[in-house]
Amino acid sequence: MHAESHHSALEPAAMLSDTSLEATAPLSRLIKNDRILNEILSRIGYSKTRIGVYGGAVGKTTLLKSLKFVIWVTVPKVWKLEAVQLEIAKQLPLDDKKSISSWKLMSFLNKVKFLLILAGIHQVISLDFIGIPDPTPENGCNIVLTAVSEEICDRMEVDWKINLEGLLKEFCENAGKIDYSSDLQPLALEVVDLCGYHWHAIFLMSKALKDEYDVCVWNNAIEILRTQPAFPGRDLENIMADVLKFSYSRLPDDTTRRCLKNCALFFENQEIARDSLIDNWMSDDLTDMYSKGQKTFFQDMLALQILNLSGTPIKSLPDSLFGLVNLKRFSLNHCVLLKLLPSGIGNLNCLEVFHLEGTAIVALPREVEQLTNLTSLKVSFREPVSLDHPRKMIPDGVIPQLSKLKNLYIDVSPKDERWKASVESVVLEICTLTTLDTLQFYFPNMKLLSRFNWDSIPISPPLSHFRFTIGDHTSRIICRVPREAELELVRYDKCLKYVNGEGAPKEIKKVLRHASALFLDRNMTIEKLSEFEISNMMQLKCCLAGECDKLQSILDGDQMVIGASEEVVVGFESLECLYIYYAKSLRSICEGRLDNSSFKKLKYLTLHMCPELTIVFTLELLGNLSRLEEFTVDDCSNIRRLVQCKDIENEIKHVLPALKKISLHFLPELDSISDVLSIAPRIKWMSFYYCPNLKNLPISKAFHTELGQIKSEKSWWQALEWQNTEQDSNWKDIFVGVDEGD
Repeated sequence: MHAESHHSALEPAAMLSDTSLEATAPLSRLIKNDRILNEILSRIGYSKTRIGVYGGAVGKTTLLKSLKFVIWVTVPKVWKLEAVQLEIAKQLPLDDKKSISSWKLMSFLNKVKFLLILAGIHQVISLDFIGIPDPTPENGCNIVLTAVSEEICDRMEVDWKINLEGLLKEFCENAGKIDYSSDLQPLALEVVDLCGYHWHAIFLMSKALKDEYDVCVWNNAIEILRTQPAFPGRDLENIMADVLKFSYSRLPDDTTRRCLKNCALFFENQEIARDSLIDNWMSDDLTDMYSKGQKTFFQDMLALQILNLSGTPIKSLPDSLFGLVNLKRFSLNHCVLLKLLPSGIGNLNCLEVFHLEGTAIVALPREVEQLTNLTSLKVSFREPVSLDHPRKMIPDGVIPQLSKLKNLYIDVSPKDERWKASVESVVLEICTLTTLDTLQFYFPNMKLLSRFNWDSIPISPPLSHFRFTIGDHTSRIICRVPREAELELVRYDKCLKYVNGEGAPKEIKKVLRHASALFLDRNMTIEKLSEFEISNMMQLKCCLAGECDKLQSILDGDQMVIGASEEVVVGFESLECLYIYYAKSLRSICEGRLDNSSFKKLKYLTLHMCPELTIVFTLELLGNLSRLEEFTVDDCSNIRRLVQCKDIENEIKHVLPALKKISLHFLPELDSISDVLSIAPRIKWMSFYYCPNLKNLPISKAFHTELGQIKSEKSWWQALEWQNTEQDSNWKDIFVGVDEGD
């Protein structure tokens, strides 16, 4: 753990005197083109100012490094008072910088004018406790805080709040309506960060990346923005040089690039006559027509049955392609430049598989209805960028003509108003497909689910596989649930994602009865997952809950049901994976009674950011977790022990007998894992980070023979207290130290 000082980087722009701390660099040396920076600078002029900057990703720090003032301290996620005080003292003209105290800092800072920047605050910090005076007209103090959330700014009582998510939202919209769940979303965050939150640079990058969905192109943009070394106060000229370099490379062809260079020869503010400009282009041979390519490429391939053009830069389909009357499989996946599907597609009436995932098309032509042999149709629709587009993505009457469809995949932007206007008619037509087996679909509202007959056996249509997203999430840009956690759901054949909902509506319950995976994303009111009723979750194998602020418990044991063989069932007997993220009210995994079948198949358990949770496993629950293999607890600030294990050896022979991996990070109150050494006999991997009150590990060389690696901070490892004959030297060969500043 460390606090980072930027004093050396600021010295050219600021000088210290004995009586005041003032930046001598004129504001003209700062970047005036950035509206967020200007807003901060305008606030600093007030005599009493505490500014909170939040939102976005790590770019808050990049932005504020442009402020060439005096005191800058980066506060680690796990911070120590003495370390922060020492970094402040290093940047002040104090005689004794080693024996520093809150009183000494307060006494000095009360006499001077200064700007203090505390960057990267993850939790509420008392400034008085550190020795920082409140801003007053007398001391001329200004304080800038960069925090991970608006809540921290509010609790630290800032005078002004600045949210950086606005620039990210504008970038995403200009770049082509990047959805929060898109693979491009983290790359968009990085681009905005590397632009230093300069509006002009962000605007140009968003236009250069407009409607670009190739991850390789985005990674190339990031590499170019990293060309010049990052340093505090990197000015707009350096950033813009990289931005223009990338934008120039994104021009469609060499002729356009040469035209731009030609225009650059004119003086700034010089009027350019159109005739003169055209004459220059003609003299430089810039007026040649583009090559149209061969229209007859497929003319002599009439026997072709399989054609895969996926991932190619094709912009249009040649006429000769529509003469391939024997074609059965046609793939255009990730042809990101393809925006139009010609009417000639209807000629391919032998086609059985037609896949257009990841294209830029905005609508299907009516002629698709002639593809009556189709068994699999996958299509991604792009939201149109102009008003000149079809009002419906799928013309009325097309789907019923595709009566042999078994697999239907429709991917749309949740922001596309055309989908909201036409989705009901599409649902009604899908319900006529009696052979449909697999469906991926976005339902903007849950009422549309009633069009399916969920009570029949089998359901109608008879779906054996489905992936449904239900709920309006048009306003979302950032999802805090890790992308890799959501990807876990892909492994299951029937997946339900319920977004921005309230409680457990009956429409959702009916679908859930058939689902094997559930993603509960930002449910506003639900307190227990068992509110969906145990009888509706008998087939559930994977459950992911994220940002459900009211969620208090997973299972209420009092909501039991009678099983098929007349036995009492409490619930979750099929569950294999349980992932809980950002549940700020979660107090327990289960309440009430448990039977011996609840959670008996659970293999993977993750708890992340559950601040109200104090104990993870009760004795009753622990006895059911005989198959648990991986267990992760991260950033749960009030967990004191994992196992409530009074007289546990008399109750359970082995605790967590199948556990192989355990990860415990940022648990400041944790003081015990288990009181017995019989925990996890098959453990292979253990990871600990910032568990300062955990003084011993329940491991033994004789019992844990498969243990292959233990990762932790070296200082924590050296301070462990070992039981009986165990000592740290016995484990040296498998211990791996981690940097304490990570």
